[in-house]
Amino acid sequence: MNLRTTAPRAIACAAVFALAVSACGSSKKSTATPVPQGPAASAAEANTVNSGKATGTGSVTWTIEKHIDSWNPGTNEGNTFDFAQALNGVYPTSFIINPDYTISLNKELLVSAEQTSTSPLTLVYKIQPTATWSDGEQITADDFIFLWHAQNGTSAKFDVAGTTGYEDIASVDGSDGGKTVTVKFKDGKIYSDWKSLFGTLMPSHLKKNFDKPTSDKTDDPTFTAEERLWNIGLQTSAPKVSGGPYVIDSVSADGLTIVEKRNDKYYGAKANLDQITFKAIEDSTQEPLALKNGDVDGVYPQPTFDLVNQLKGLGSNYTVNLNAGLIFEHLDMNFHNKYLGSKDFGTALRTAMFTAANREQIIGKTVKQFFPAAKPLNNRFFVQSQKGYQDNLNGLGGGDVAKAKKVLTDAKFTWDASGALVAPDGTKVPTIRLRFKGNQTRQDTCDEFARQMKEIGVTVEVSKSDSLGKLIAQKGDAYQWDMILFAWVGSPFISGNSSIYHSLPDGATDPQNDDGWYGNPKVDDLLVKAGAETDYDKAAVLWNQADKIVSEDAYTLPLYQKPTMIAYKNTLVNVRDNTTSIGPTYNVGQWGIKAS
Repeated sequence: MNLRTTAPRAIACAAVFALAVSACGSSKKSTATPVPQGPAASAAEANTVNSGKATGTGSVTWTIEKHIDSWNPGTNEGNTFDFAQALNGVYPTSFIINPDYTISLNKELLVSAEQTSTSPLTLVYKIQPTATWSDGEQITADDFIFLWHAQNGTSAKFDVAGTTGYEDIASVDGSDGGKTVTVKFKDGKIYSDWKSLFGTLMPSHLKKNFDKPTSDKTDDPTFTAEERLWNIGLQTSAPKVSGGPYVIDSVSADGLTIVEKRNDKYYGAKANLDQITFKAIEDSTQEPLALKNGDVDGVYPQPTFDLVNQLKGLGSNYTVNLNAGLIFEHLDMNFHNKYLGSKDFGTALRTAMFTAANREQIIGKTVKQFFPAAKPLNNRFFVQSQKGYQDNLNGLGGGDVAKAKKVLTDAKFTWDASGALVAPDGTKVPTIRLRFKGNQTRQDTCDEFARQMKEIGVTVEVSKSDSLGKLIAQKGDAYQWDMILFAWVGSPFISGNSSIYHSLPDGATDPQNDDGWYGNPKVDDLLVKAGAETDYDKAAVLWNQADKIVSEDAYTLPLYQKPTMIAYKNTLVNVRDNTTSIGPTYNVGQWGIKAS
């Protein structure tokens, strides 16, 4: 999922991206339906499941599924769910996304955050007087300004996963010794999800360490100190400064183990644990054994048939919950591929492939085997449990091979003697490279899709990537995928999806998010209008109109609402699932060993 901001995050195994989202000052609650934490839990209990008194000492080892190779969740490479899990206790956030999808002010960081005007839209944040970084520097307006400078889109030298919301801000100023932050939007700009802004504050004062270029060859001498800090200082080395309940103590050379100690200089409630260790187990099949042997105390794997059965078979000393949330699996096309992105016949090719794709068969052979409620998802902005959900796919994913072939023949495609598809220009459609990072469920999904494509003469080559973040962050002609499979982990801030489907800026040479170089001015216009609409029902109409156009363009194919699974020792308290982009470590400072 995003924790950074509130847009989707890419899950590795199902990468989840988090993009910044902003909004205007509605204080309405989320209209999403809260998701129960387990068979015995009601939606109303989502925020309190497993609550209890902690001893106030001890250590816990928690599993993530990929090694960390970037420490800035605001960049393309760093915007993954696993990275966010390890950094939720380090980088402070203005608002907290709760398991029941409601949004709460982070009162440890902020005294208040309010919209004070609509003309222009003005937001005022008051930072707690005691809020400091672990090195003793005050958390101030400068940290808000740093984040805005990086994500407002005015400098292409900042590698950012998204600019949504920040690009509409005219100014960010500090007063009261930097403890009051005033954010003013450009004239006429209204953004309904403003609480998603400044979702991951980082220590801007460290830019003083980057006043001059380093020996790093990637450090362009024309970069400003801010740009160096954002792109290099925060990406390539673990942050030594924390604004959260934990501070990073050490990182193993391979990046697989991150040890965090209690931040004794934290201005908020003292963390219950002396230490929390994040251990990357990149082969998810090993997670049940690691939990059983005591190597780890909890896991949050992408569920598969075998994993579900193994974890549920551990016995009564463990809690295991399987839930549905704001996560959905999807296939994306890359318009940088000259066949898929052809202005002459690309739409027909993409539409035919997605029309021939049979999601019922894919789901039946994969996720439905351990999650019987799984069914095709027919929307990119809403999941089935959210108000506003409707079917916008117009037959995509229905497995209609005859219809797919008609789309191709109407567009002047043909087939050669071997049955291979031939484009209208007389050339054979080349092999499509479908990439993924994940477990057996992902492998099976890709293999089944490849089999289905043979029915219309398209050859799909499936291969697994070692790093989803690096794969998605490929630049220009160096891209390494024609299609990609992963999952978005979303949040109650639906406008966070905007940057996924918005056109790249004029002259852009690099994609944002997993951006397959898609863009449609009609979609852009609808996304802007939806983001400025403070009435949820009216905004939902606009999101759905945009979604229908994305279907017409056959850019992405949503597959299904993805289940999450959490398993942990019963000796832990205050550990619970959070199926949004923030993940279960949203309240990591409250985690603890159960008091007797």
